[in-house]
This record gives sequence, C-alpha cells and structure tokens, in this order.
Amino acid sequence: MEHIPETQDISPALSSDGSDEKERLLGGTPSKRTINTGARSGHDQSQGEDCDVSGGKLYDGGRTWPISLVYIVANEFCERFCYYGMRAILTLYFLYYFEWDEDRAVVMYHTFIMLCYLTPILGGALADGALGKYKTILILSIVYVLGTAIMSGTAVNGATGDPPSPWGAILGLLFIAVGTGGIKPCVAAFGGDQINEDDAKLVETYFAAFYFSINAGSFVSTIVTPKLRADVACFGREDCYPLAFGIPGLLMLTALLLFVAGRRMYVVRKPDRNVTVDFAGAVRMSVAHKWKQWRGRSGIIRHTYWLDAARKRYGEDFIDDIKVALSVMWLFVPLPIFWALFDQSGSRWTVQATQMKTFDMGPLGEFRPDQMQAVNSLLILLFIPLFEKIVYPTARRMGIKAKPLGRMSLGMLLCSLSFVVAAMVQLSIDHARVVPTPSTNESALVRIISVLDTDVNVTWAATLGDTELAIGNATN
Repeated sequence: MEHIPETQDISPALSSDGSDEKERLLGGTPSKRTINTGARSGHDQSQGEDCDVSGGKLYDGGRTWPISLVYIVANEFCERFCYYGMRAILTLYFLYYFEWDEDRAVVMYHTFIMLCYLTPILGGALADGALGKYKTILILSIVYVLGTAIMSGTAVNGATGDPPSPWGAILGLLFIAVGTGGIKPCVAAFGGDQINEDDAKLVETYFAAFYFSINAGSFVSTIVTPKLRADVACFGREDCYPLAFGIPGLLMLTALLLFVAGRRMYVVRKPDRNVTVDFAGAVRMSVAHKWKQWRGRSGIIRHTYWLDAARKRYGEDFIDDIKVALSVMWLFVPLPIFWALFDQSGSRWTVQATQMKTFDMGPLGEFRPDQMQAVNSLLILLFIPLFEKIVYPTARRMGIKAKPLGRMSLGMLLCSLSFVVAAMVQLSIDHARVVPTPSTNESALVRIISVLDTDVNVTWAATLGDTELAIGNATN
C-alpha cells in the first residue's frame, strides 16, 4: 500500500480514543459565514469566490477544517478503490480471459505497475511547471476514466474478436497508468494547499484522514471486485470481467465528479517553478562545473560543495533543498527492491493462490484467490492504532527506541522471510503435482487433483488404437 511521509504522525486520527477526536471534528453547529477561498497569502484566486457555506465547515478544536478537504479525501477513496480493484483481478484477467501463460500474464501485470509508478514524474512536472495541480488532476482524471471505460468495454465477450485481442486492454491500461500515476503526486499536495501553513495540527489530521482513505478504498475494492469477477456470470461466460472493471470505473467517475464539485471551494496556486526540471538542471550545471575543474581548466571558481556552482542561477534556498534531498537519497536505495517483491502479491502470489484450496466465508461466499491482497490493507488499518498506542509506547517504556530506520529494516527483513515461506508453500504444491512414473510399460497412472469443496465425479475410457480397453468412473 501507500504511505505518507514519516514526518507525519498519523496516530491522533487513528488512536484508540478516536471517538473524542471525531466528536471534536463533527461536534457543534457551524454558524453561517462567508469565506473567501483565495484570501490566504501566496494563493491564486483563479478558483473560488466569496460564497455562503452555512454548515460547510467541520471543526477541530478551534481550528476550521475546510470543506474542500472533504471532497479531496472522498476523491482519494474512490480513486484508490478503482485502482486497487482493477489491479487485484488483472493477472487472472490475463490468465483466464486471454488464456495467456503465467509468465506472460505476470510480465504484463508488472509492466502496468511500472508505468503507474513512472508517470508521477510526468504529473509532477505538469503540475509544477505548466498546468498547476488543479488542472493536472482534472485532465488526467478524465484520461483515467476513459481508460476504465475501455477496460470494461473490451472485456465484453466477443467485443475484440474470437479469440479476444489484447490491444483494447493494453490501450485501457496505458490510459489508466497515465491517469493514476499523473495525479498521484498532486492530490495529497493539493489538499495541503487548502490549509494554512502554520496549522500543523490540521495538516497532521488531514494526512491521517487521507492515508486512511487510501487503505480503506483498497481494502473494500479488493474484497468486492474479485467477487464481481468470479461470482457473477455475464455475456455467455461463467465470470464477469465487464462488471468487475466497470464498478471500479464508476467509482473513478464518482471521484472525478466529487473533485469537480468542490472546485469553487479550492485554493488554487499558480504553477511556480518546475522542480523536476530545475533539479535536473542544477545537478547538470554543477556536474559540468566540477568536470571542468577536474580537467584543470583555468578561471574555474572552486566551491566548498560541488552544488554551490548552481547557487547563483537557481537560488540558495533551492540548492540547500537539493543538498538535503541528496543527503537522504541513500535511504531510498533498498526501496525499489522491496516494492519489486511486494508487488508480486498481485501476480505470482495470486497465481499461487489459484493452485490452493479456498474456503467458505459464510455470507460473503467462497474466498477468491485475488481477495488475498485485501489482507495488506486490513493489517495496515488494524496495526496503525495498535502500534502507535500500545507497541511503540510499551517499547519506549522498556528503553527500546523504535526509530523509523529501524522500523523500515525490520519490515524489510519480515518481507524477505515471507518469501521464504511462499517458496516452501510452492515446493509443497509442486510436490503434490508430481506424477509417479508407471512401474511397467504396460501400465499408466493418471492423477486428478481437486481443490473444490464438493465431490467430483470422473468418468474415463482407455483405448489402444481402435480397441476400447476399459471404462470406469469414480467419485471423490
């Protein structure tokens, strides 16, 4: 799942005494007031105007919670429902609908995930240097909705031919990757723009609510979408991928409408500078200066720090920010390895789950292999208050300091151990699949393995050329 920066303490909004926090947020009857959404210094009044918002404020102690944040948090819930719902069933869509082999399905799944986490660079550049956050979110959300419509429409049996062509799905996934990745760096930051910079408590509460909406949307969608895929029959098939893709698509359309609905309440800042381009430019200029200095070219000014060569052009504060960013960059080196492993929960582990026996969940029906991914979001929602209110305070009382770096290291170690467990499970599955070699040339052995809860009736007939040797049946 996704994570907010470590500097944000999310415990207050998710604490065991969260009922008191909720009362403070929702308590009282807001009075009728008129606000100007662009009144804060440094903000552009390109969206929003003086408007009557009677009842349009939530309250946190004495601080106001802008109603615009409600639209943004609700938008994030719907968008994450869409993304994780589609992602949950994607590998099985490739396996069962297009009848691809496991390796091809896994490669296509991870190519899509890679694009989803590569396009935020594009979204950030557009928001910072050209369109601003509001227009970037709006335009790319429309692209996102179009992608979900293509995915749902091309999943209709026979819509792309027989056998089905994957090009419709590939186009839809490309649109979705551009949409979800492009808005990823903008939505949380756009919510931060709605809050006064000196209101640290409100910032903290907002990011807690935002983070909660991400994991709540993910959990609900990874429970519901696989059931729509497997338990509903449509268009002549025993499954229903058009519905399984369509419902998340409707949630994304809802996210877009919610975002647009709050447009008059938003504080919208004009794009200031393209941080991505300036960052690359400052590094390039400093490296070039350092190269000339190393070559011994005359007239080259020597600087205490190699980035200082770009101070005059890009500003001292910006160069200082780059120094801080580069100084902690090494912390992120192991993260790509972690996420490369983690994201296999939607590919290899889902395929592994299809080879195992499922179980009945009572009123919720049979547990589906792609529902396994919901466990991550559920544990996040449960463990945040548990660790913040019980585990970490207990550790501090025992003199154990649970520093962020230590938490990350322990988490990665546990992740590594989980793959050892998964490997052992796969060895057990593979061992059960091994068919012993017949003892003589005149005998044959057929093993049928069922993972169903119900009895299976098997009828067979053995022939040699045109001669029928044996007929039999068995129930197990």
